[in-house]
Amino acid sequence: MKRNLHRSNSQSTCLLLFAWLALASCCLAAEPIYKPLKGGCYGPFREGQDPTLGIYPSEAQVKDDIARLKNIVPKIRTYGTENILYRIPEFCKDAGLYCYPGAWVDEVAGDAAQLTNLVGIGILNYATTKALVVGNEYLYRHGANEAKLIGWLREVKAATGGKPVAASEQWHIWRDHPNLVPEVDVILIHVHPYWESQDITNAANFVLSKYNYIKGLYPAKTVIISETGWPSQGPAYGAAVPGEANHKKFVKDFVSLAASNNIDYLFFEIFDEPWKGEGGVGAWWGAFYKDRTMKPGMQSIVSNNFNISSIAVSGDAVSLNASTFEGNIYKVEKSPSAAPVAWTPLTNFLGAPGTNLTRTNLLTQSGTGAFYRVRTSF
Repeated sequence: MKRNLHRSNSQSTCLLLFAWLALASCCLAAEPIYKPLKGGCYGPFREGQDPTLGIYPSEAQVKDDIARLKNIVPKIRTYGTENILYRIPEFCKDAGLYCYPGAWVDEVAGDAAQLTNLVGIGILNYATTKALVVGNEYLYRHGANEAKLIGWLREVKAATGGKPVAASEQWHIWRDHPNLVPEVDVILIHVHPYWESQDITNAANFVLSKYNYIKGLYPAKTVIISETGWPSQGPAYGAAVPGEANHKKFVKDFVSLAASNNIDYLFFEIFDEPWKGEGGVGAWWGAFYKDRTMKPGMQSIVSNNFNISSIAVSGDAVSLNASTFEGNIYKVEKSPSAAPVAWTPLTNFLGAPGTNLTRTNLLTQSGTGAFYRVRTSF
């Protein structure tokens, strides 16, 4: 929970967040972000769960995640269609969360089932399913098989009546495989400054440069950064050093840069996944820890929101303007003291659509001073 206090009475108004107001006008002027992140990569595996061992989360656990995710991002992508993963697009539809479901293909016996399930998801025709993603870094691992990937893309598109399809590959794969471009409806690129040994001071700008490079090669295509992030723990990789401080810096720098340059993205990733071991950093890419609590980088993004930016009093009516995220639930509470033992709940409200500012009206006791706060959970 994050809190913010305002005091009001019939004679005067006390505003405590001048510094926040200056920051908001600076950071959000170029493009309002109606959720904390524009999108995220979602792997549902918690402590003790591992898809390589056939241990999957329960339906209740995934639904709990989806309920959290809708407060954080407007869209997610997934990395498989087996077991409970097949139902994630359905849960997204129920929650009003956009989804890019992905089939994991890797030259193994399960490829056919992955693709069959992806087609099945497409046939369900959920309005929230944005595109069907065939493979994740398939050509990075199997670069000689471009024709096979193109064949799969065509098969999925044909079998689903022309639903949008995509492939998600590292940025340089799109440079080196121009034949792939006409086969997809959207180009999904991975840009990982950590794996390219970038110093944290240059990491966000490195991502921007690679996005601009691919967009320059294929200006007629929509390009989305479908993976970028920074590990919060693990060994250094050249000049790239993991850690909480560097993770926080990357989150702040990249989110700001993406907003000011109108870049769409899916942050890698939403939650830490303990089963991953890649390079000693695989388990530590989340914006949230494995227990679903926020890392400092995510806290830095949401801390500039759900504050009271202004307050007006007329008789026994109080109007609050609060900085909000679209569709998130907020609580207004009241206390006669700035350091209360308890707060009195007044009302709940939803963040207004298409804006980061919501006005809510309250009734109070005329002539009585009070402090107000707005709270929300992620």
